[in-house]
Amino acid sequence: MIKKITMLIFLVLLSATISLGQMASLEYQTAYPNTTTSVAINVNSLININSFTFYIQYNPEVLEFIGLSDAFPGMTGMIANPNGSVISIIWSSPSIAYSPAGTLCKMNFLFKGTTGTLTFLPGCEVTHGAIPFLVGYTNGSVSSECTPTDAKAIIGDIAGATGDLLNLPVNFSNFPDV
Repeated sequence: MIKKITMLIFLVLLSATISLGQMASLEYQTAYPNTTTSVAINVNSLININSFTFYIQYNPEVLEFIGLSDAFPGMTGMIANPNGSVISIIWSSPSIAYSPAGTLCKMNFLFKGTTGTLTFLPGCEVTHGAIPFLVGYTNGSVSSECTPTDAKAIIGDIAGATGDLLNLPVNFSNFPDV
């Protein structure tokens, strides 16, 4: 009986040790209003996974979800389902285990302006078979891009007599459409 308890404790500690250090994170991006942008879901230290489920909350008033792109090689069949202010991203493989590192996939949005946060919600899970990994989650956002450094406002030349009403020409270049 003592051997069984000792073995059980050893296996629990081993599985916890193996699964520490795994992370899933969302990028911080900047974009111009009314343009499309991509936010990567990045992962590290995920070894031999064969399923995941992510629930990501966003503000549909600021970000309009378009779809997924650039899935990790071989990890086809990811499903993204936006429902209200939550995107559910699901993937599984019954036979092949993957060890993704870097960009798992990209979420594509139409950015409407201001700042939109992206938050992992409780219930996210990464597994190998029926065994869930302990994964740390880092949230992200999309915020407005600053005016480009090459934006210019050029005031034209003008001449006239004292008391005349004049039109002053001003030319703008390289300003984003807002």
